[in-house]
Amino acid sequence: MPQNANYAPILPLITTPRLNHFITTFRPIQDCEIYGVYIWTQHAASSIYPLLQNLEITLRNSIDREATRRFGQEMVGQPGLTVSKPNTKHDFLQQNNPSHRQAEFRLGFRSSA
Repeated sequence: MPQNANYAPILPLITTPRLNHFITTFRPIQDCEIYGVYIWTQHAASSIYPLLQNLEITLRNSIDREATRRFGQEMVGQPGLTVSKPNTKHDFLQQNNPSHRQAEFRLGFRSSA
């Protein structure tokens, strides 16, 4: 990291708990070292991302292969696999409860129901 750059305006933008973690782990002496470690961890995390993408694809393909072997090629069309849990919020809003009926009353009229 360049020693002559002014890192003081940058470091307050990074949260204190994150900076404290870097300070206790790496024990930097200058602000440029703290910022350098911060940038290094970003690069380390970004280098792992393609590995995670490949892991996700491999896992997804393995699940698909086993599900196809177990349920057959047309597993998506089988009703037992596509039945979803009812939308409870939607069902609640659609039910005909007293508060629903009261909200539908017009001003000045009463219902016998």
